[in-house]
Amino acid sequence: MALATTAIEHAKPDQTNLQIDLSEGEAMKNVNGFLVTTLLTLAVTASAVGCSGGRNPDKEAVASIEKIARLNGIDFETLSSTDSPSTLESSSGSEISGTGLLIAREPLSEVKIGRHFTVRGELSEGGSIQLIAFAIREANQLKSGLEIELSRIQGARGIKAIAKAGNTVDDWSQFFANINPTAEFEIGIDIHNDENGEAHILIWDLKNGTQQTAFFDSAVDVNGAPGKGFGRYWAVKMNNATIRSVAVGEPRYDH
Repeated sequence: MALATTAIEHAKPDQTNLQIDLSEGEAMKNVNGFLVTTLLTLAVTASAVGCSGGRNPDKEAVASIEKIARLNGIDFETLSSTDSPSTLESSSGSEISGTGLLIAREPLSEVKIGRHFTVRGELSEGGSIQLIAFAIREANQLKSGLEIELSRIQGARGIKAIAKAGNTVDDWSQFFANINPTAEFEIGIDIHNDENGEAHILIWDLKNGTQQTAFFDSAVDVNGAPGKGFGRYWAVKMNNATIRSVAVGEPRYDH
């Protein structure tokens, strides 16, 4: 500090001012350079994190296991994802309500077999229940399965029914016109995944229809099912709905 004072005292006024201005300019350069370097470092770091192990919003959200639910003696894993969080709630094991995915912990014994699935439940307005059968499981996601979705559409007199396999989607709603979408229903579904070509599907109205006669047969009422499944896993996907019973067993219709 003494040397700096002496230099200023012996310098001319204009030189003194120049000395001070130069010092301030250099200081500002140093500050600006530090800020630019810091911002560049932060930008590079953020980019590296986003491309390596950080959260990438462009990637599809991965589902995670939340808990184990039990219904009618069957254990299910309830799954939730960041883009579709689970709201499933279980009431003393007698019903499950809300939105989410239930994957049966015990897969089917084989891919090329026939199985009968029963689902008893109720749909809120705009709600849906989707049976996913004979699917492949990768981590906590199912793919390459056969899907049958039952939905309640506002103002509709019957249930909307959509069948999917791969990229093929079939609308079977006309055959569900007599099933009241505002009341509890119980559906029995035979899926014979051991057929040549697409699966053979038969559906019964177990609550109001005859127990012996299927009201829908994919080999008779339409030009076959949309496809077949390629795995052993099965699940129920719910959206604003309630399930009171679900089961799987030997097919009702024996070829």
